[in-house]
Amino acid sequence: MTTTSVLVFGDLHYSHEPPASRRDSYRAEIEMMLTEVFTLAKKIGSDAVLSVGDHFHRKGRTSHAEVRAILFHYRTINDLCGLYAIPGNHDMVGHNLATAKDSQPLGVLERAGVLHLLS
Repeated sequence: MTTTSVLVFGDLHYSHEPPASRRDSYRAEIEMMLTEVFTLAKKIGSDAVLSVGDHFHRKGRTSHAEVRAILFHYRTINDLCGLYAIPGNHDMVGHNLATAKDSQPLGVLERAGVLHLLS
């Protein structure tokens, strides 16, 4: 019998500017959590990591610096065991799945080879 180990996390809502309801430590907390995801995936020998939706907080207003920061974390996870992603409503425009790939930051991360986008 073969088993597969998949670590799952979601609703990252990555942003350099915290939402109105959050503290100034928001960005650091998210980056620490991504480091923990990597550490845990390595510790348990995960075959893959799955990130489910809302990778970025602001659709259409995500900065290059935000994409670059998450690209670093996602690349380390993907290089370890493969990172798979499912878009959330913050990762597309008008609930149109094609926009996640074609015109939103999640598509940039896929084209950069740091994740495998599932639809």
